Amino acid sequence: LSLTILKSPHITKKDYDCFVPDDIYRNTIQEAFNFLGARLGNPPNIFDVSVLPEGGQALPGTAEITQVHCISDATGGFHLVAASQAARQWFGAQMRPASEREMWLADALSEYLGLMFVQEALPGGAFYSELVQRRNLMDSVLGRNMDMPLALASSRIPYSLRAYKGAWV
Repeated sequence: LSLTILKSPHITKKDYDCFVPDDIYRNTIQEAFNFLGARLGNPPNIFDVSVLPEGGQALPGTAEITQVHCISDATGGFHLVAASQAARQWFGAQMRPASEREMWLADALSEYLGLMFVQEALPGGAFYSELVQRRNLMDSVLGRNMDMPLALASSRIPYSLRAYKGAWV
């Protein structure tokens, strides 16, 4: 799979505190796509992926992975973001659920594959820290009696709950 990682001239370290340096940005994205490709093969009908350094949408052949992230490296850090967004080339951009009731599958699979990449790329506790973080979010939702079934229409259930709960499933 050919990757074209684009650079935005207006996203620089001097403008943002949480800027991911270019070498880490490029290497982590390349590693994430290699990890996913080794396990899933190439995404169906995609031969080249352009990676844009801003935004957060996935379209077939386009992955928007922002270069500004205020995420702790003690957890999955940028590795989790890169792999979860890269996984959307397989689950999300290509896999269309039959209805909104199945949208959680695309979110959960992308999130889970991101966690698998963290487990391989960052030995130690990062994988487990990410799992605990997701469990804690679900516990706080349950504690406030705000839990919702995963099969609820995707517009009614927050993305984080859909992805985190689905990754545990």
